[in-house]
Amino acid sequence: MKVNNTKMVRSIFALIFAIVTGSMKRVAVLAGHINMMPASEPVVLWSKKNSVSTITLNRVSKLNSLSMEMIQLLIEAYYEAIDDTGVKLDVMRGEGKAFSAGGDVAAVREQALTGGPLPHDFFYEEYMLNHTIATAFERHGLPQIALWHLRQDRVGS
Repeated sequence: MKVNNTKMVRSIFALIFAIVTGSMKRVAVLAGHINMMPASEPVVLWSKKNSVSTITLNRVSKLNSLSMEMIQLLIEAYYEAIDDTGVKLDVMRGEGKAFSAGGDVAAVREQALTGGPLPHDFFYEEYMLNHTIATAFERHGLPQIALWHLRQDRVGS
């Protein structure tokens, strides 16, 4: 059995990050490796059916606004899809009524006011996510589709 060292290293890094930051209850090392979230739903879901990878934003109560945790899990999900040679298409979607409200600026503001490290780290990680998404096709040949939500009552108005 061949072990994928890249996946193992990323999984270990995600676990160490969760321990250090105290976010153990929400750790989701994707694709079913480790799930330590008995009390709440994972904020990012990743699944594969046939050759299609689906990444779902699942922070419905915050309109899927991106937290630091979500950004890191999204990067992990993209690398899962990129590393899987069976994946030929990646679909990103948002659970609930919003695809994504963007970055969680309320959390960034709170950290900035309290002197926390989040603002700088948040924007760095968000840039890394944007880069990963933007180069997935160019560097790895992985086409992507983002399923935006269309509200029927707003179409044509």
